[in-house]
Amino acid sequence: MPLAIGIFRAIRPFGDFPLEVFVVDALLCMTLVGASRLALRLLPTRGSARGEQRRILVVGAGRSGRALVRELAETPDTRVVGFVDDNPALRRRRIHGVTVHGGLDDVERLLGDLRIDEVLVTIPGAGAGSLEALVASCTDAGVGCRFVLREIAPPPFLTQVPAE
Repeated sequence: MPLAIGIFRAIRPFGDFPLEVFVVDALLCMTLVGASRLALRLLPTRGSARGEQRRILVVGAGRSGRALVRELAETPDTRVVGFVDDNPALRRRRIHGVTVHGGLDDVERLLGDLRIDEVLVTIPGAGAGSLEALVASCTDAGVGCRFVLREIAPPPFLTQVPAE
């Protein structure tokens, strides 16, 4: 701001124009921009017609989980309330605005704490014992549990044409 005032003063003299106007303008602009950003974060961006949203817990914060969260962000009747991932480096981090709450061992506690309506699993390659415990926890809590499989089609230039 001092640089802008200096450049303005070098180009055109202020005369009897008070410099306090620039300070008040800067404070007012910072306040309004900050308030608008806060309002966007605090106000719900979308909801279903009834105002209720299904609360989703995504298991797996890898590429598939992140892609799923981006997709669900555009679904009006769902709200992703957390990730679960066994990578300790991801704990308590936010990915696409969603917090990683813990690992697979924490699912049973999180189902009640976060009032989860549905669990979506994006790591079907995890150990069978872990996945069985996860499904059992969801069943005991009365929460739906679905596995999301990601199929990737090869690019057209990699497909093989049968030889004749």
